[in-house]
Amino acid sequence: MEHGGRVVDRRGRQIHARQTGRDWSWMVPVGFALVAVAWAAPYRSSLALVYLHPLVSLWFLDRELRRRPSWRSGYRLFLACLPLVVAALWLRLAGAAPIPGDDGLTLRITEHAGANLLPGISSHLLVATHTFLEAVHYGVWVVAMPIVGFRTTMLRLDAIPLARRSWRWSAAVRAALVAGAAAVVVLWACFLGDYPTTRDVYFTFAMLHVLVEAPFLVRLL
Repeated sequence: MEHGGRVVDRRGRQIHARQTGRDWSWMVPVGFALVAVAWAAPYRSSLALVYLHPLVSLWFLDRELRRRPSWRSGYRLFLACLPLVVAALWLRLAGAAPIPGDDGLTLRITEHAGANLLPGISSHLLVATHTFLEAVHYGVWVVAMPIVGFRTTMLRLDAIPLARRSWRWSAAVRAALVAGAAAVVVLWACFLGDYPTTRDVYFTFAMLHVLVEAPFLVRLL
């Protein structure tokens, strides 16, 4: 049933708060502007995504922490410390020598961090900054989000909302978890066997998740 603009179940609990009358027309010019920027400067736009998309996960986590209000103050303190850590990283490595090596793997790593577009900045610093931001990014998605979202122990399947919908969803979640675990094993085996090729394949698919995050980010606005 619907009550006060909100959909509630028979016990009166809020399921979904619908925002009515919201004007989304501003997204059209913003979207076209972003497309124009990407068209005019494709390489620099891609580099901006490399460094900015890890920060999107922090926004998602902040929204999820509404379920655990007591954790938000500590999380905000963590966010306040992030710029300080990055600043310390830059002060420490601002004058560092470029990463040595001219092999294909080294060049791909440094170019991915923007060394070819930012020649005045140490490639050592760029790679370190990119690595740190990606570590934060994966830490949020792989560790923090499951802990916050499940509310209970992550070893219980019934703690996953999708798994509680029906037995079919439960089976699908089980299959996804098994497939994910198998993919991790295969991925690490490939990294050990042929790191450069595996890295190229991995980052080709990894770039897709940046695009997947976009509609969910818009939904949070």
